[in-house]
Amino acid sequence: MGMEEASLSRPDSLERDWIGTWFVLAAKRGFQTEIVFGSPTVSARTPDEIHWRKFSHAEFDGVGLALNYFRGLGLNPAVPELPEKYRAPGFFAKLAGLIRNLRFVPVRGARWRRIDAKKIDDKSYGEYVHRILSVEETAALLKKAKANGVTANSHLLHTLDRVIRGEIIEGSGPYYWMVPVNMRGAVERPSDTCNQQSWVWVDTQTTHSASEIQEQIYTRFKENFHWGAWFVLNLGRFIGLRGMDWVLSQAENVKENWVGTFSNLGTWNVPCEPLVFVVPIGPTSPISVGCVTVNGRMALSLHVHPSVMVDNQELRGWLDRWIESAS
Repeated sequence: MGMEEASLSRPDSLERDWIGTWFVLAAKRGFQTEIVFGSPTVSARTPDEIHWRKFSHAEFDGVGLALNYFRGLGLNPAVPELPEKYRAPGFFAKLAGLIRNLRFVPVRGARWRRIDAKKIDDKSYGEYVHRILSVEETAALLKKAKANGVTANSHLLHTLDRVIRGEIIEGSGPYYWMVPVNMRGAVERPSDTCNQQSWVWVDTQTTHSASEIQEQIYTRFKENFHWGAWFVLNLGRFIGLRGMDWVLSQAENVKENWVGTFSNLGTWNVPCEPLVFVVPIGPTSPISVGCVTVNGRMALSLHVHPSVMVDNQELRGWLDRWIESAS
């Protein structure tokens, strides 16, 4: 199916969305800043027939976009929130999280084996594939994660890491993954749909199980790393637009530093067709993963940067092997 530009009404706000402003400035520099989002067409004959649309990350994060989408259908889903235990640490705990965030510099992350150096600065979309699981397939995957005593996120990231590990140059650096964190419930914003995400990191280089990945994620939360990242993402209120633009100008000189980004919008118990979303990628994060479960059906997507020398057919093979391993 074709893809159309889309926009959902953005509520008036008295406060600038400083996280969204990063995407506004990045778009001016040519970076890809849109979330590709869609659902099966009404007359779809196969799950691959998706009505794709693009939405600006400057307006919404993934959870905010999902909320707007469901509300547009007349549904009223519960707003996902950060667990209570990670919400309100004291000043010094947040300061410690900020220091840890500022000390974390993943510029020596692992490198991919098959990279086209001529395309390393490419800011366009790469190949992406998706698959929507049935209710039974979703249940089987979640049952396996539960049997292993881990969350779906930890289970999925571990099994994907096993599939693509051979594509990373061994010994080239840590296998850093960025995992977005939904901060709703912990922060106040004029709208529950604007950007309210932070992030934590995981290094899968030396992990041998999903439980080890999960322990890393829990450690980042205990360290309040997500609060430090939240402060940095909102740094624009202190350094202004010129300062933010300068930061982005420096970022353009940084190439591979992450293996990729793993984003899960969570589980939505609403009477609706499945959703698929494709996470933006860039030279510094060559692969992105999108996951969302709607009405008992999980949808997964993989998106690779144009510099990664993998065609659509091979990428779909990765997706199929990943799902097979996870189920």
